[in-house]
Amino acid sequence: MLFFNDNWIGFYYPDKNDLTEYKQSQKYKTVEECRDWVDSQVSIYNPNDEVYDYECGKNCKKDGSSDLYICKETTK
Repeated sequence: MLFFNDNWIGFYYPDKNDLTEYKQSQKYKTVEECRDWVDSQVSIYNPNDEVYDYECGKNCKKDGSSDLYICKETTK
C-alpha cells in the first residue's frame, strides 16, 4: 500500500564483500527514484561492473540503541 508520506532511502555497498562500507542516499518519494540513485552510484564507484550490492528501504528509522536503520520494507 502506498501512503502519501512513504519515503525510500538507498544504501549502496561498493564492495558486496564488505557491507560495513556504504553510501546512503537522501529520502526519495518512490522506489524508482531510489534505484536511479543506485545507478548513479554504480557509474561513480563501479563503472567496470565490479561486485557491488544495494538495497532500497521504505520508511526507515534509526534504531536508537544501535544506530542502524530499521525499515518497514527493503527491496532491490
